[in-house]
Amino acid sequence: MKNQMYSSSTANQAMPFSEQEDAKQKRRQERNMARGLKNNKQQVILLSAIWIILMGGGYLLANHYIENSRAYIDARLQESQAANLKQMAKIEEQVGKLSTELSTVQAGLGSIQEGLQMTGETLGGTDKTKQALTTRIDQLNKQLTELRTSLKKLEDAARAW
Repeated sequence: MKNQMYSSSTANQAMPFSEQEDAKQKRRQERNMARGLKNNKQQVILLSAIWIILMGGGYLLANHYIENSRAYIDARLQESQAANLKQMAKIEEQVGKLSTELSTVQAGLGSIQEGLQMTGETLGGTDKTKQALTTRIDQLNKQLTELRTSLKKLEDAARAW
């Protein structure tokens, strides 16, 4: 070691002062460059870690948002289906009532026609009676047609649901 120190100091003494300074400056630059590379590596690692953390956080945030949106949509669909079922039940109830009314009107028409036949035979052709009965039959036929139309619309609405 002493020989090395001696030889280096001897070499340093043999070199002119500016060359010694140039050599020292060159060594400093090499050390600074090595430190700079080390710092650059640390910065790259730090930036990579930050980038990975940001990407992971973004993924988790997006996943959370998607799950919440999916839950909200599912809840709204269930509410809509429940409302549709209630409306279907109401429509089916109305269709049942209209069917009952239609049956009643048909039975009434049948009895009126029977009564007309009997009345026509017993009255022997009174025009006023026949005209009144015909008017009533026409009214009942119109009501029957309207009821059938309403029933058809309700059945179509029920099928649409």
